[in-house]
Amino acid sequence: MRTLQGTDSARVLRFFKKIFNGQIFMVLFPDLSFRFLRRRYQAHIKNLAGKKLPFVVRMDHGGLGDQIVWSALPEALFKKYGIKTEISSHSAFRSEEIKNFMWNGNPCVSFTSAPGITVHFPHTSKYKNYNEILLAMFGLEGPLFRMSYRPLARPDVADKVLCDLSLGPSHTFNESGTRKFWDAVAAYLTEHFKKEDIMLIEPTSPYPDKRLTHYIKEKLQIPTLPVNSINELADVLCSAKERVLLDSGSKSVAAAYGKHSVVLIRGFVNMYFKYEENDYIHL
Repeated sequence: MRTLQGTDSARVLRFFKKIFNGQIFMVLFPDLSFRFLRRRYQAHIKNLAGKKLPFVVRMDHGGLGDQIVWSALPEALFKKYGIKTEISSHSAFRSEEIKNFMWNGNPCVSFTSAPGITVHFPHTSKYKNYNEILLAMFGLEGPLFRMSYRPLARPDVADKVLCDLSLGPSHTFNESGTRKFWDAVAAYLTEHFKKEDIMLIEPTSPYPDKRLTHYIKEKLQIPTLPVNSINELADVLCSAKERVLLDSGSKSVAAAYGKHSVVLIRGFVNMYFKYEENDYIHL
């Protein structure tokens, strides 16, 4: 039996992409896809390291939690291979603020107009979350998070149960946008905490969906804390006595700084955004 030559391998790869449409194949055969992509990405990195070239990547998901998945990779790549990471300007960033919060001050990261490669994340059962999958695909080890911003102490929330009930994009395909869930959140807060200890985060940015925050504020008569930036969000989350969050970017921020949180969920939840720092409560 003859072995595949270079042209044969390229032909097989084109067939793989055309017929199976990578994304579909990854869903049907996640572990096989992981092994295939791991060989591909590690070969790519070793080639770059040999030529002393940077790793140029296009990030196709721009939410805060999406970006935190990538936080540890640049430093780990630099430590093992001596190459820096350049993030393509073609990447998807939900806001300039998320981009600055995540990458300003990271000495292993710069930006480029080059297109970069897209990295795929097969849902392999071998790893707990996207952070672990990403490091493993590139043959790297180390912490799952590397945050450049250092939160400031906020004594005004040190004795508070801080709740960020902003609805992230996931509420469009799960049940967290329903009145049934909102009433369950109110019941959970009433049952587990003293009302005078609870404070609601209210982002001043127009982006987050704040309907649940306003509903709980009026129903339970709980005060709100205006938060003007992601930096300030990190400050108050890290300073609070306890945290109650939803399936949104805040849960990733708290986990990235090693802070335990209760995450209230309902319906579909992407298990690959789950972190051991959090307790997930289905309401």
